[in-house]
Amino acid sequence: MRNILLVALTVVMGFMVACDDHDVLPPYNTPAKIFQVDSLFHYKDNISSKGDTLKFRIVGHVSDTTVKYPISVTLKAVDSTTQVQYAGNYYKTIAVKYDTSDYYKTKMIRFTDTGTVYMTTPALPVKTKLRSTATFAYGLNLSSQLGTTALTVKNNALTQ
Repeated sequence: MRNILLVALTVVMGFMVACDDHDVLPPYNTPAKIFQVDSLFHYKDNISSKGDTLKFRIVGHVSDTTVKYPISVTLKAVDSTTQVQYAGNYYKTIAVKYDTSDYYKTKMIRFTDTGTVYMTTPALPVKTKLRSTATFAYGLNLSSQLGTTALTVKNNALTQ
């Protein structure tokens, strides 16, 4: 009986020595980008003094091949000098078209909006210059996997 107890104790001690715990974590590898907005620009840079609609053109890339998650955008337009906000808009989901242009370079699927992203401005004084900012969100993102998600278009001159 004593020998069995000694063998069992030896086996248990052997497992305890074999299961050595380590406090050192492996190095962190940054995951590949899954979402990137490449460009944001207006169809027209001039707005009228009666109020107008700013139409945006958006181009970006996404690495999710299911392309089923929505892209949302928050827009705002402020006076370039006074920083007073004149307009804003939020789109929970924007309509986009996907294609594989430049896929061999980026290994990501390109998307372009279908002309549905716009923001209405009120009547503004002549020579007002606006700065428009857009912040994007993607349905399948982690903070460490995002590329550029906020872009700004500057100096939309108001003409008469």
